[in-house]
Amino acid sequence: MIYEILIPLPPAGVTAHNSGHWRSKANKVKEYRETTRLLALGDARDGTIGYKVRISHVWHLGKLKGEKGLYYRPRDEANACQALKPAVDGLVDAGLLFDDSHEYVTWGEYVRDPGYAEDRKPGVVLWIEVLLGHPVRPKAKKVTK
Repeated sequence: MIYEILIPLPPAGVTAHNSGHWRSKANKVKEYRETTRLLALGDARDGTIGYKVRISHVWHLGKLKGEKGLYYRPRDEANACQALKPAVDGLVDAGLLFDDSHEYVTWGEYVRDPGYAEDRKPGVVLWIEVLLGHPVRPKAKKVTK
């Protein structure tokens, strides 16, 4: 089974290369995480995926008319994955994934589409592939008295 979720491009300044004030980055990360959570809620209505997943991502980078550097456009795969960290956290927040550690998530293919299509806004398509041979065991929550 593969889930497909279209999310907006990450805001500029969410990567480790951000040289701005930490507070402005924190606000962008929080907003992007929440946006992804809301977009994933529909897929999470059937419950949390009980298997490890592989997340592939296709970046549609065409610019909107008048857009001036408001969104991050990765030049390499490592930066693209790092920029999607708040989005993966949003998938966990939505209840679609148990956790985002290596036991639950692995990265798949990265595709960078620099083209422009009039019928499509720039964004990232996440393909969340369920790896059926890898059931996950949720970590027990510690109970404090």
